[in-house]
Amino acid sequence: MELRATVFETLKSTTPGSAADDQELIRRCLNGEELAWECLVERYKRLIYSIPIKNGYQSSDAADIFQSVCLDLLESLGSLRDSTKLKTWLITVTVRKCIDLREKMSREAVTLSEGEADRVVDGRLDISRISLEVEQEQVIREAMKKLPLRCATLIQHLFFDEPRLSYSEIAKRFGVSSNSIGPARDRCLEKLKDILGGAGLTLGEAGGLKKSSHEDLS
Repeated sequence: MELRATVFETLKSTTPGSAADDQELIRRCLNGEELAWECLVERYKRLIYSIPIKNGYQSSDAADIFQSVCLDLLESLGSLRDSTKLKTWLITVTVRKCIDLREKMSREAVTLSEGEADRVVDGRLDISRISLEVEQEQVIREAMKKLPLRCATLIQHLFFDEPRLSYSEIAKRFGVSSNSIGPARDRCLEKLKDILGGAGLTLGEAGGLKKSSHEDLS
């Protein structure tokens, strides 16, 4: 069990989207290695889940979409010859699953109760826009890995967690006063900007961070 965990963490730790390493995982999956499949799914789990969640779907719907995308991926592994396109393929398939579910829910809306009808997601899903947003988020997440753990966790809570936590809820998790969250956020964002700057990017060029629910990013 300990050896299995070590191998899993080694495979999983590779930067998501690295074509050579994705290719190796795909090769191992096709050879029937269960651990390689688990690592591939774990590597892209957050990416797949983020698309329905950020586009207004409930957690249960996001879980269904995730399972469906994984099934399509498993069935398509043999045809994914160009591993550099794996992330784009996953984004495209996930968005299409979201569109299919939205259309299904819209067709069924006439028979739903008022509360259930609220679950129907309105608006069009633009694959190009979502792809760009996901790519930008990945850049920021990679930069966050270089932050101190406390800063990375704070930014995760403020800008990425769904549903968003209030300042008081975040303060309780850190064991500090809610008044300290704003200044801590500013310090952590400055560190993040410095890391992105070292890579030749600004926070804006990396897609920025959406405003948190309770404070402006001034």
